[in-house]
Amino acid sequence: MAGRMEDAGKKMAAAEPALEQGQGSASKGGGRVSSSSKSSEKVEQMMARLRLTAVESTAVVIDDREDLDLVDPDRAFVGKVLAPNKLHVQTISSALRPAWGNPKGLTFNPSGDNHFVAEFGSKADRDRVMEGSPWTVGRHAVLMKKYDTEVQPQMVVFDRFAIWARILALPNRLMNSTHGLEIAKPIGLVRRVECDDLGRCWGTFMRLRVEVKVDEPLVRIVTVFSSKLQASECFAVQYEKLPIYCFSCGLLGHSTLVCSTPAERDENDDLSYSAKKLMAPEEHKKSGGSWSGNASAGCAQSASGSKNSTAGSASAGRGRPSGGSSGQRQSEEQEVSSPSKGGRGPGRGGGRVNRGRGRGRTTELGRELFPTNTLGKSTTGLKRKAAKVQGGSSLLPLFWRKPWTTPMLWL
Repeated sequence: MAGRMEDAGKKMAAAEPALEQGQGSASKGGGRVSSSSKSSEKVEQMMARLRLTAVESTAVVIDDREDLDLVDPDRAFVGKVLAPNKLHVQTISSALRPAWGNPKGLTFNPSGDNHFVAEFGSKADRDRVMEGSPWTVGRHAVLMKKYDTEVQPQMVVFDRFAIWARILALPNRLMNSTHGLEIAKPIGLVRRVECDDLGRCWGTFMRLRVEVKVDEPLVRIVTVFSSKLQASECFAVQYEKLPIYCFSCGLLGHSTLVCSTPAERDENDDLSYSAKKLMAPEEHKKSGGSWSGNASAGCAQSASGSKNSTAGSASAGRGRPSGGSSGQRQSEEQEVSSPSKGGRGPGRGGGRVNRGRGRGRTTELGRELFPTNTLGKSTTGLKRKAAKVQGGSSLLPLFWRKPWTTPMLWL
């Protein structure tokens, strides 16, 4: 035992000069190793715990004054799909590439389980994609962080998820960006409040860009204490394009079926974080858009979808007919000019008069062979029955309809 301790002491003594020499060379070269005291302390602690050989303890001097990184940090970010199962990078690429508009120079590089590095051809495309969150792969949330050359992609901590939130039924005295930044603090890190140039919010809710914590339940209600009224008020919170989350615990990344802490249902048979409570409806898409894009100083103009839907449809109607009476008039015109009613409109078969069965003009021979009934409709297509022979009427129709009876008729 004593001999082993002496050998370890000799190895450590022999390694110290070499380490000092390597650190001195790095400090002369202006490297980052000597400037980082924390990293050197970690190395010393590691060497004290391990029994390193002379080869292992000899430091390799690297001239890293010039950045030779293959990835440009300004045109890349690190992403992670918050899914319980492992996804291949090709699956992630197939889902996100068309959603991002297939920008030029986009490449996906794997960096671990559900981790990837996305490289873009320009910084503008990278920023546009990161601002357009939330993105999903099979309804699983995609977390994003800017690329850092000092941190390995699989070591990046993804603790926040950017999403648009709504605070419902706020009174008019609170519908401004100043109060919105304070009211939305319990939801997460507030990045932006959608408002007009004067900082005022319009509509039935306040829309905010927030970053929620992934490891904490989603916030359902915010409580506001009014100094003016000396009372507390509660306001519901909803989220737009919410990915898969648990209705029982409110955490992102897993569904209710695999939750380890299932919750009880209320008297309405709903869970604590049910979808109808947290997921915002998307009626603004049906009405042609509900918010305008006049942004100023970190604020975006907001408007109610129900108030502006009429104006949007009216303005669209000036350029082209859309819905309503104009669509009915157009369908009526097409119906009047349809070929089945004798016209030559744009309908199917309008260019051919004799196309189809019974659409052509009937000749005298045809009228003799196929007489019309009492309602004025042609007997073509109906069950063919032999016409009654009166007096010396011609037997041509009967002969044409039943050729196998010809010998009997002549007999």
